[in-house]
Amino acid sequence: MQIQLKVETVLVEQNLQIYYAWLGNDLKSKVTRGENSGKDLYHDFVVLKYGTLGALENGKNIIFVMPSNLLKKPNALVVWLEDRGVPRIAAGKYL
Repeated sequence: MQIQLKVETVLVEQNLQIYYAWLGNDLKSKVTRGENSGKDLYHDFVVLKYGTLGALENGKNIIFVMPSNLLKKPNALVVWLEDRGVPRIAAGKYL
């Protein structure tokens, strides 16, 4: 699966960096010890893989390809932009 992102306009005064995270939902873990021993716990919005794609540039065409080497199949992708470490905008999509 591929998701394409096309950059149309960039604010010149900002140094925006692109970050992304592949997410998994409805993931199950079996608890073997402690007060929840023997129970199955379910988790949502677990980050399976994340990274950065460098600086945002006008006309940049970005294609996200779902990683094939993860233990669990992602079912969401989140992309966000940061300006000197401060998040400015975020978007997500269920797959």
